[in-house]
Amino acid sequence: MEDYEEGLADRALVQAPVLVAPHSCSLKGLLAALCCRRFTAAGLTLIGVVTLSLATSHGSSHKTGQVVRNEVGQEVMQLQAADAGGACEKYPYFEVHEHSLLYSNLANQGPDMGKGEGMVITAVEEGKGAGAGLGHEILMVLNATDADPDAFYTRKNGIRGKYVSIGVNSGHSVGIRLRFFEKSNGHQIVLPHGALTFFDLDCAPGLRSRESVIMGEFGHYHVTDNTEVKVTRAGFSTEFSASTVGTPNDGPVDPSTLTDQQRNRAISFTFQNVQEYNFILRAGDGTGARYFNLVNRPSVLCTAVQKQIDFKRLPDLTVVPPLQVAVVSRNGEKFIKYLVDTGSKVTEGAAVYMVTDSANDLLTFTSPVDGTVVNRQDLHEGDDLDMRLKNHTLVVIEKPSTFVSYLKDVGDPVSTGDGLMKVRDEEGNEVIVRSNTSGIVEERDEYLSSGERIRMAVSDGPIKIGKYPALGPIGKGTEKAAIAPPGSKFVMYKVNVGDVVSAGQTIAVVRDMSTGHIHEIRAKKPGLITMLQAEMKEGTPIDRVEDANLATMGRFPPLLCDGGVPVEYGQQGKRFKQYLVDEGDAVNAGDVVAIVTDTAAYEVDIKAPKSGNVRQIQTGLKEGMFLFNVMHDTTLACLSSGKLGAPEVGFLEEGVDVPDMDAEFQYWKVRQGDRVRKDDTIGVVRLTGRRLLSVDGQSRELQGEVAPITAPSSGTVVWMMQLRPGDKISKFATSPTIAKIWVGPPWWLTLLGALLVLCCVLCCLFSVMKKEAPIYKPMPPVEEAAPEAEGVRLGFDDQGSVRTVLAKYRPLGIKHNNIAPIIVHAFTINSYAKME
Repeated sequence: MEDYEEGLADRALVQAPVLVAPHSCSLKGLLAALCCRRFTAAGLTLIGVVTLSLATSHGSSHKTGQVVRNEVGQEVMQLQAADAGGACEKYPYFEVHEHSLLYSNLANQGPDMGKGEGMVITAVEEGKGAGAGLGHEILMVLNATDADPDAFYTRKNGIRGKYVSIGVNSGHSVGIRLRFFEKSNGHQIVLPHGALTFFDLDCAPGLRSRESVIMGEFGHYHVTDNTEVKVTRAGFSTEFSASTVGTPNDGPVDPSTLTDQQRNRAISFTFQNVQEYNFILRAGDGTGARYFNLVNRPSVLCTAVQKQIDFKRLPDLTVVPPLQVAVVSRNGEKFIKYLVDTGSKVTEGAAVYMVTDSANDLLTFTSPVDGTVVNRQDLHEGDDLDMRLKNHTLVVIEKPSTFVSYLKDVGDPVSTGDGLMKVRDEEGNEVIVRSNTSGIVEERDEYLSSGERIRMAVSDGPIKIGKYPALGPIGKGTEKAAIAPPGSKFVMYKVNVGDVVSAGQTIAVVRDMSTGHIHEIRAKKPGLITMLQAEMKEGTPIDRVEDANLATMGRFPPLLCDGGVPVEYGQQGKRFKQYLVDEGDAVNAGDVVAIVTDTAAYEVDIKAPKSGNVRQIQTGLKEGMFLFNVMHDTTLACLSSGKLGAPEVGFLEEGVDVPDMDAEFQYWKVRQGDRVRKDDTIGVVRLTGRRLLSVDGQSRELQGEVAPITAPSSGTVVWMMQLRPGDKISKFATSPTIAKIWVGPPWWLTLLGALLVLCCVLCCLFSVMKKEAPIYKPMPPVEEAAPEAEGVRLGFDDQGSVRTVLAKYRPLGIKHNNIAPIIVHAFTINSYAKME
């Protein structure tokens, strides 16, 4: 791609020898007015956005605003906002951005030395005035027509935001010629209508380093009523000079949005049937550099109506046929309103949206099928659909379908257009659902059964496509080397793994998806390409890469022998020549593993210190590489005296096993130290394929399926086997365990610990609240009273004392337990009756 671009630029310059006097009449007058003054080439960074319009079928230019005469008799177009829109709309503009610059080498002063003289910029025609040329890509070529060695401030020549910028050192002038070429064939373009605007013409303090633009032939120039630009006629040319002091922070950022002061310091030129622009940029006496910024439209006119004429194209809606159907508009239509929302169920013939055609007649578009509205464009009433949409798709409707089978496994790389699964439509036809993005199959719904109704959209459907994982590890001398700009898509690599690149060398080429501009990603410093995003294909969006980095540069990752025997090349100063073994080969002690050369260019044999199997080598090494610059250590290979035994799995650890010892390792999805959840994918392997026997007796082996290796439990990855893509597990290990996860204590152990703590707390409380046990003393023995004698107690008065007599028989008159008391009034002698 780089050679193609340069070749095109060379063709563009065939008719334009540099550093010679121009031949046009207007420029002769310009040179005469300057009295053969030398122009400087150093600073012209100005020119960029420059340029001009390539309108394909605009009418003759018309004046906008009142025509007045200035002091030099030149017609000046003073802005009237009420009618500025018509003039502005007729001029297309070529959009540039920071990645538009192919190279900058005005007057062969750099910074891109050796690329050919000049500044070459890719630009895309935009704006309503572009007509059929909308989106057309061209080359803008700027050459220095006269400049001395000290004129340009070359370090910042190029693109500054949305402007082309040329730096000119104070006290110097530079002549610039600007032309346009077809990028496809190198033919020079003649512009029917063109416009240029120079911005921020000001001076340094004390009115030093005054900025001036000297223009020869042009149609009209446009300034504001309160312009700060002074106009001076000089022969056949006109000089436009700054008159006020500016600061580094008062310049415009966006040419479509200017303050009053910024518009007062701008000058716009309009042209007809222009083949090239010739002008001079001058920085008056003073110190430092002055920057001239320009764009290719009459911004002094356009800024007043910019909001009415500027627009942004909407990204195209993705349609996956045949199950998804687009409802599209036609040319010349303007949007009115939607009649359905995303998610709405529609039937064939149902109204979907309304527009007006070029005759301002109201039209209603209907659904061509029964289904569901799955997507629609973000449009507003009055939007010009030709300007807002590229493929004119407003609504996407999806027909019902049912699941049949998957075509991709978890871990498989996917490119746009690859088949993901089979589904069946309502008519019973099997249809392949294809991916509308690129990446890696991260997960899929394994519970989906054949015949189950699904939604086909990949973004929220049964299969999930993740981004390509970032290259790594980064650090220890390895760094990101090719970070692509956002909004671009991959075109090609210009290097391979193992290439040694110099500063400024192209690593990869990408294309801006909105403008179509080519951008070359260059190395910022010399180094070794250690890794590339190998799955990238032309057209793959950069946002499908996790960190947008396409390559790493630095030193090769060190070989981790994991207890094996390293094979080292010894002292520094060696250059690599070749390996004599491959990974997996068996070697004996003393066998030559690799050959290097010393500082005297003599070959040195690097031998195996002991017998074993070659487990790893530095596969990226190439002949002639200086080993100290490309390796972290002196290890050229790792030997294992035998296969790696089963790793010791601790009490709180759990092993991650492969289902098949003959499986081939593909890649890791995690890094050591990462936290994972149960069933997260740890790595990906390819299982052993089946061998089929054909009728003629020959056999062929089918490639095995790609299978994810998942985490058996949640935890932290604490060990991973050192494997490379393509390694067969059985070649290096006797155990299927390829990783270990620290899972921590089991949940029931935590619960048990909590219960033990609770018991201890309760015991403590019990001991604190416990009362002292009472001390019991023995009671004195109780003397038992003598048992009373049996019988009835009778008392007799015997001379003042009572004598008790126990009767052995009942008193007289007591019979059958009846009570018969005996009343004694005096001395009485009782009679006793014998019991019957």
